[in-house]
Amino acid sequence: MKGANDQVPLHVERYQLRASSRSSKQGRAGKRPVGESHPQGATDRLALLVRVARLAYEHELSQAEIAELLHVSRSSVSRMLREARERGIVTVTVSDPTQETAKLAQLLKERFDLREAIVVPTELELERQVRPLLAQAAAAFLPTIVRDDDILGVSWGRTMGELVKRLRPVSRQGVSVVQLNGGLNRADIPGNPHHVTQQVAQAFRASAFVLPVPAVVRTRELRRELESDPGIRKVLELAANCTVALYSIGVLSADSVLVQSGYVTPDELARLQARGAVGDIGGRYFDVTGALCDPELESRTIGIELAQLTRKRYAVAVAGGKEKRRAILGALRGGYLNTLVTDQFTGAELLQSTW
Repeated sequence: MKGANDQVPLHVERYQLRASSRSSKQGRAGKRPVGESHPQGATDRLALLVRVARLAYEHELSQAEIAELLHVSRSSVSRMLREARERGIVTVTVSDPTQETAKLAQLLKERFDLREAIVVPTELELERQVRPLLAQAAAAFLPTIVRDDDILGVSWGRTMGELVKRLRPVSRQGVSVVQLNGGLNRADIPGNPHHVTQQVAQAFRASAFVLPVPAVVRTRELRRELESDPGIRKVLELAANCTVALYSIGVLSADSVLVQSGYVTPDELARLQARGAVGDIGGRYFDVTGALCDPELESRTIGIELAQLTRKRYAVAVAGGKEKRRAILGALRGGYLNTLVTDQFTGAELLQSTW
């Protein structure tokens, strides 16, 4: 019988379903018709996702067979299966008998003096292709390092936006979640700062502290004035004192969130490129050796400083893909992280780097 995607991936060990309390009855492959319009309640929606997931992964029906059984379109089934994975109803365990990723992780820890390294297996190399895999791995790792009464600092952007979609509720006491660097002037860009901070806080049942200022301002005097505000100063102090910091590493390009938001102008982008900048963390740009590239731009940037990341119990960078390898290497050489979540091709390239 066919699988959910009409192909069975190699080495798949098992699918695990995290069902709601109602799924035991509604998850069977009975012929209860479901119309094209989905149930409105959140509980009914979850029950439907569980039912579709069970039909796909436990009963091994194809998407076409599920669509016929439930009287919905095949594309609706595909979307529901994707949503079931994103919500954590379905988790996939892949067996890797070679344990190559574990070996890479250990080598990365030794080479770059890391506290932890998590290497994610992948068959693809582009950043946008590995981003969801890294987000899933980081979302699973984060609860293992956050303790009661921790201050958890989070940045924002596309990777963090993917991560919060995969973060599950965690039982912790007294945790505070704080935005590490200034935000955006656009709400339509993925990984909006307030959304990321609030979603992480919700997962840890924590207090959320956002930083309602731009990532970069036009003068250093304006930066000082904003930072002198008592409310903003309190958030910046929390960020500076966070025990766990979670962020991605940006790459220097016209497609970056900071450039698209207008915080880094085309002239500044050209200047950074001329000075050898390869990437940024929280809007602070560095070259492949880890050296900061633009003191003037640095003086107008609001948020945690890179030197402060070197003193965290966990400074977790979630980054991968061929486009980001030089930026990741620069961050490693600068000591701006002690924990790396990356993909297997990037991990291997970092170990062989001669840049």
